[in-house]
Amino acid sequence: MMAARIRQLLVCKISYQNSDHEALTYESVAALNLEEWVSRRIKQLGFLVVVSYAFVTQTTCRSQLDFRNSSRWRIVRKMNLFLSVYTSHGPTLIAPTWFISRELFAKLGGFKDEIRTGFPEDLDFFYRALDLKDISFCKVDKELVIYRYHSGCASLGVSEDAIWTMRIDRFCHRMLPMWKTFTIWNAGKQGKRFFRSLSDKDRGRVVSFCDVDEKKIRRGWFEDYDEATRTVRRKLPIIHVKVARPPLVICVKLDMTGGDLERLVAESQWTEGRDYIHFS
Repeated sequence: MMAARIRQLLVCKISYQNSDHEALTYESVAALNLEEWVSRRIKQLGFLVVVSYAFVTQTTCRSQLDFRNSSRWRIVRKMNLFLSVYTSHGPTLIAPTWFISRELFAKLGGFKDEIRTGFPEDLDFFYRALDLKDISFCKVDKELVIYRYHSGCASLGVSEDAIWTMRIDRFCHRMLPMWKTFTIWNAGKQGKRFFRSLSDKDRGRVVSFCDVDEKKIRRGWFEDYDEATRTVRRKLPIIHVKVARPPLVICVKLDMTGGDLERLVAESQWTEGRDYIHFS
């Protein structure tokens, strides 16, 4: 009976309008649901029925054939749900595990189906959910889904540039109003790309770049060069991370520094969301 009941609640985004059930789950043909998944969904159902704007999720794991994404989801599992939302890892609540109230889905207007391909609809939906007042998030810290990688995954058709632009837009609208100036941690490729993605006005808020690479630090300066006029508009100092002052935008990949990044942040006693954000 429980399995039958939960199947009634599994409503894909396409048939949402034809359903009258109280809860919706985000299903993927690439996901394998573990045996405990059904019983967990039944327990979560009570929460979704009582709370109008409810968003339930749990941690996931990938197949052992895809080590890169298994590592990625281990990182997401440790992220701050509300603050670590600017990284390339996507939503801090992983889409194949979403279980939400129908009222929440309706309030947000569902997914943007008018954009057929190449659009990060899960990230867009998640950002809109974060901005909704009175929303209740519930995260079950247990792996209940195995996500199978295959060459036909819809996520592979999403443009990396589209995701980047969405992340930049959110940062500019949500974080920059609170920061008069800031430093970019990474004087390399990713830091420069982040800087050049900002509007000219917002580039003016950047006071320096910082890094741990002595070669980059010895270079001394980053030059904001205008190709059109062939002039240097700004010269920004490149300093060592240990002398940098918050706030900072960290454009360094998580889990790629052997723990050095996390150690430096911990030693500085900075607070995420106030002193820094990850944009890796």
